[in-house]
This record gives sequence, structure tokens and C-alpha cells, in this order.
Amino acid sequence: MHLTIAILVLCATCGTAVADQAQTSAEGRQAVQDAWWTGPLLASPGAAMPQGHLVVETYLFDAIVQARYDDSGARRAVPRTDGFQSQTYFFYGLTDTVTLGLGARFAYEQPSQGRSGSRIGVGDTTVRAQYQLAEWRAERWLPTISMMLAETLPTGKFDRLGDRPSDGHGAGAHTATLALFSQRPFWLPTGRILRVRLNLSWSRSDRVEIQDVSVYGTRSGFRGQAALGANFEADLAAEYSLSHQWVLALDLDYLHGASTTVRGSYPPAQGGPAIVVTDNSGSSQLLSVAPAVEYNWNASVGVIAGVIVPVSGRNTGAAFTPAIALNMAF
Repeated sequence: MHLTIAILVLCATCGTAVADQAQTSAEGRQAVQDAWWTGPLLASPGAAMPQGHLVVETYLFDAIVQARYDDSGARRAVPRTDGFQSQTYFFYGLTDTVTLGLGARFAYEQPSQGRSGSRIGVGDTTVRAQYQLAEWRAERWLPTISMMLAETLPTGKFDRLGDRPSDGHGAGAHTATLALFSQRPFWLPTGRILRVRLNLSWSRSDRVEIQDVSVYGTRSGFRGQAALGANFEADLAAEYSLSHQWVLALDLDYLHGASTTVRGSYPPAQGGPAIVVTDNSGSSQLLSVAPAVEYNWNASVGVIAGVIVPVSGRNTGAAFTPAIALNMAF
């Protein structure tokens, strides 16, 4: 947390002290083109890609869950689960202000108790479009701002999991996301650039029809629906250009999820009535930090490695997640 507070203080200081002094030609200041970036672990770019250019980003994660936050926010130990994930994103500059994107996910879950996944499974797929509304210039304070609209498609398995709940890697829902992305550089007293991003997003999902064993905790014989709550996420990220190739990065991420309700029934027992169930998860929240280090071979290829660390939460898992990503621009 001390590193997080330090970054936030630096951001506030830069915003007030040097926001109006962001000239790349100033003596002793790092030029914008001298800084190479891969981007932080979590925050998306506020700028659209140049027309005709393609970026491919591949992430590898291990979401290690050994604790869970209960309804009071207390952290409780749970049996360890490793959620290995691969996420690859493709971004293409349709025009200088419109970027199209596709995100593909694969996963394999290995719990310490119960059966591991039978194979590497496909997760849900995301398609997105980003439109740049404004572009930062040295002579004005306004940051680069973009609006993003995404749709997550239920391509991952989520129910009828049999005796392998670990094979569930999807939500089963169509999820629409509306987001606002922004970013701009600041110059620190050292003359180096601190690039700051702010992402705000809101997501809404449709109802999911569920059968048998599912990612929603239902058992064999269940027939019903899950009504997923809306999600709000805010991510404040900063990257400090140590040198032409090395960058320090940090995300401060907050996620709030409205309650998910599962309603349905199980077959009657011994000729009795059907067993009707209603399960309400309650709202959840999670605050995480993600420190990372970037290395850029050139302006087009870079790698970032770091870890996502849960700080506090409620009604959610506390996943400690080492991550590495390769970013390639064409």
C-alpha cells in the first residue's frame, strides 16, 4: 500500500505543479518519443491506434486463490485453487480514431481439493470498438479520451459440468460493457515522464439458463436461471519511464459487483414436490494493486511482468495473481 500511496501523491503533485509545463522541447525533459511503453497490467489505453496498425497482446496468469473475503470483509482461508489463464487481445486501427478489438481466453483450473480440469478450456470471447474523442497536446491540459463499447460472448463452458466443476471457464451470459478511457503524460522533477491512465467501465449481463452442475454452484438435476448483477470498475494506473527501455508500472483497481441471484429447482425426492431454491450472492467489491516492470526492446515490442495483489474486499475471492504479457505492434 505504501507504493500505491506514493504513486497517487506523485500523480496529484504532477497534476498541479507541472500540468501546464508539458512541453517536450523543454531543456532537461524527456521527449515523448523517447519513452517506450507496453502499458500497465490492467488499464487499457486512452488513445486509438493509428490506421492500419495491429497490436497483439498475450497474457499468462496464475490466479492463486487461498482466501476469500466474507460479507463483513474479513479474510477467510479456503483450499487453494490455481486458475491458469491465457488471454490474447488483437487490436486493429480501422481509422486514426476507431480501434477494433478481439479478446480470446483459455484456462485450466487445478484445485487442491476435488478434480482438476479435464483439459485446457475455452473461456468467453470479447469483441470491442473504441472511439477516440480527444487527443492530448502539450499546449493544453485535456488528456486523450476514448469511449469503448464491448460485448462478451458466452463461448466458455459454464454448466452441465458433470463431476468436473473445474471445467467451467465461462459465465454463460452475453455481457455489454461501456467504458471511458483517458491518459496523458506528466513530467516529474527528474525530467522523466509519468504516464497516467484512468479507466471507468460499467457492465451488464443478460439472464443465464442453467442445467445441472455449473459455475454458479448448482448441483446435478438443477434447472433454473442466474440473473447476474451489473459491475462497475475503476482503474487508476501510472507508468514511470526509468530509461528508454525500462518502465515501472502500477495499477490501483476497484471492482464493485451487484448481487447475482440463482433461482430454480431440483427434482422431487421420493415422490415429494420439487425442491425450489433461491440463492442471492449479495453485492461484492474488491480493491487490488498491480505493481509491474516493463522492458521494451524497441518501440514495437515489449514485455511486462508483475503481480495482482488483493488489498481488501467483500463477498469475493482473494486471488494473488502473478502475470506476464508480451506486447507486439505491427
